[in-house]
Amino acid sequence: MQCESRLNLCQLVNQLANNMSSGFGDKEVINDISPCVEADTCQGMLKQTLCSLLKKVTDFSSGKQVRVTAKTFHNLIVVRVKYADPTQQDNIEKNFEEIKNLAGFLGGSVYINDTKLNETSVSITFLDHQLTKIA
Repeated sequence: MQCESRLNLCQLVNQLANNMSSGFGDKEVINDISPCVEADTCQGMLKQTLCSLLKKVTDFSSGKQVRVTAKTFHNLIVVRVKYADPTQQDNIEKNFEEIKNLAGFLGGSVYINDTKLNETSVSITFLDHQLTKIA
């Protein structure tokens, strides 16, 4: 996997959404990530993780839109994807096992929250290695 410094997450999500748009059907990926959010992590692994996440979420979503946000907290980055989901929470966990494994390679984890009625939020957290090296 190619590792580059300071990967721009907004640009990465735009690139993935554009490349994968034909596989999303009638769903739209809305990228609400600030252009300032960057990470120092393995680009290939992060691409694979976010690609799998977007594909899985668009498959499950009953709505027309999937919203992606990201924030940094010191040396931690959180990427959150929200989507309409009328299914039961119990079934969701097992469907994201592959993504949990991929996030693990980034030193991260996946959290699934039922944020409000018929909406699910999947968050991937991982370390920003550049900041970890400085600390």
